[in-house]
Amino acid sequence: MKTTLLLADADLSARQALASFLENEGFSMLLAEGASDTLDLVQAKNVGLVILDTDLRDCCGWETFACVATLNPLVPAIVMTSEASIRSVSLLK
Repeated sequence: MKTTLLLADADLSARQALASFLENEGFSMLLAEGASDTLDLVQAKNVGLVILDTDLRDCCGWETFACVATLNPLVPAIVMTSEASIRSVSLLK
């Protein structure tokens, strides 16, 4: 049985590219554009890992991370960003 990953990213091309790579590695993928989609899927599906971008359509990825942890504290989550600025890195502290 494949592990199901939930990938949330507002950027369609980034979401599709990463999902394609992970599917080729043998994972089953669920895709979300924003926090509301992500939280609905965490509640409805058996998710093995959540991968969140810091910039989602309707909410900050960090806030979504906190909500995912509240809904299901046993689901691991990774927060990522494609931002390369010093400001973006300082916000992660």
